[in-house]
Amino acid sequence: MIMATILTGISLWFPMRFLDKFILDTTKTLDLIILTLVAGSCGFVVYLLFSKIFQIEELDQFLAIFKKFGSWKTILSQSEEVIPESGSSVASSPVED
Repeated sequence: MIMATILTGISLWFPMRFLDKFILDTTKTLDLIILTLVAGSCGFVVYLLFSKIFQIEELDQFLAIFKKFGSWKTILSQSEEVIPESGSSVASSPVED
């Protein structure tokens, strides 16, 4: 994991410096936002790639979370919990003394 992090840091430095020096005017807010999004996206992809290459176990857990997000309709349809419609009154039980 340390090696993947170090290689990600190095791979972030190059596009950030290149974009900052030759393409974007980082004295402007919009260009800084673009630089942050591009460099962050590159870093995320590179980290995922190195995590896969180095077979980091946490990557499988991370990907499993996103698979659950993709199948949320299936998971909810299997649930027995019923959500009442808005506007409908829910009968409450009387309080005993």
